[in-house]
Amino acid sequence: MVKDRFLMFVIFPLFFLISILSTVFICEHISLIPDLGNKEYLFIVIAITSIYFLNLQWVRRKSKYIIILIANILAIEILLQIAALAGIIPGMRIMWRTPFGRSYHSAEGFSNGFMNRQGWHYANFDADSTAHRIALIGDSFIEAHEIPTKKHLGVRLESTFNSKNPDDPFYRVSALGITGAGPAQYLEILKFGYRHLKPETAIVFLFLGNDFSNSLHEAESNMRKPPVEYIYYTLDDSGELALLPGSEKAREDLFDAMESNYSLSPGQLVKTGFGYILLPQIVGNVFQKIRFMLKKNKHLQESADEVEQDFNRIGLAFDAFIFRQPVDSTGEKAYAIVEKLMLKMQRFSEQKGIDLIFVTIPHFPEVFFRNQTGANWSMVYNNYDFLSPENRLSEFAASQQLTFWKTGAWLQESGMTVEDVQSLYFLDGSGHLTPKGHALFAKFIGERLQFHFRRKQAFHIAETPEQ
Repeated sequence: MVKDRFLMFVIFPLFFLISILSTVFICEHISLIPDLGNKEYLFIVIAITSIYFLNLQWVRRKSKYIIILIANILAIEILLQIAALAGIIPGMRIMWRTPFGRSYHSAEGFSNGFMNRQGWHYANFDADSTAHRIALIGDSFIEAHEIPTKKHLGVRLESTFNSKNPDDPFYRVSALGITGAGPAQYLEILKFGYRHLKPETAIVFLFLGNDFSNSLHEAESNMRKPPVEYIYYTLDDSGELALLPGSEKAREDLFDAMESNYSLSPGQLVKTGFGYILLPQIVGNVFQKIRFMLKKNKHLQESADEVEQDFNRIGLAFDAFIFRQPVDSTGEKAYAIVEKLMLKMQRFSEQKGIDLIFVTIPHFPEVFFRNQTGANWSMVYNNYDFLSPENRLSEFAASQQLTFWKTGAWLQESGMTVEDVQSLYFLDGSGHLTPKGHALFAKFIGERLQFHFRRKQAFHIAETPEQ
């Protein structure tokens, strides 16, 4: 009798609830339905629980079949957990942004771990109030699920600073990266970083591959999200920056998602627990890959442009427009929005006493590696210039007295060969940063930061009046 009640009032309702929530998650994951909020999920939980207990007689009649179904699904889940532990589930991107949420990545490189206490894919943040705190802000390059967190450029940077400057205050580097984010999200992450970490220095990484199309709602993309799910800005009649109607909800949702990770509430713990169930996430990954492949192949058939095809192979199907020369009206608007967002970040940083630095992450398409060799390489191909966004933003930053560091130009001027560049990125040079890439970016940033700090210190000393 006790066993029967335990099945009927605990195991079965929990199974139905997880099954329905998993189905909803999969539909969200492949964009069949909009992303739901906490209120919608709470409504689903109440509705499913109510329906279940209103149909207890039917459940009792089908209990044997339900037990068999549960046993089979549980067996599959156990096998998947073993396979994940062994690192043999290929092509997966599982990232659960909750405190201690699951992270499993085998699409590029490999990592199998969990998020930190605040829900970021990075080492636990150090709250040392005496440290010089540095915040790294960016997209999937900074979230870096492809590598173990101990190989992250931020961890390397912190280690380098603390070992080479033993007499200086300790440095603490935190990485705040969100996959799929763009400059509009970087602004909100910067505000979040100030609220919780109070960094003296913030470094915003601009990925030249898709940060421009991510900033422009009109830009074509086979992965474009509606404004209620993604933050977009536009230009008003006077040419000033304005939040696109509908993006207010996306901004509020991002704020709530980041802030809620600072409370280990029962709801957050339930989310974390759900994230460790692999079956729905793997099903969602598979459907998403099928959807992406269908759209990608359709675009490959429609486009004869070799560069566009190369971009499409890694999911940047409609992002090549920003590299075309001359820049068209779409590109000009994208530049204007990104530049104004940079100014918005700078104004916020000045108000809060944050030293803001912009750093580029260049993108190298397949066509670059097919047509370039040795150390004397060029980023110009036909009517495309893959360093043009970096150069243009650099000129804008100089005109506005923004600190801006160009890694593309540095790679080109440092004498690195094409083969060296290719080793810095996964997917044969066109993906995310490899551990070697993280190490090199940490070296690049570390050298410039040391010079930057010395120069600022000298400037402050020179400004101090004699006593």
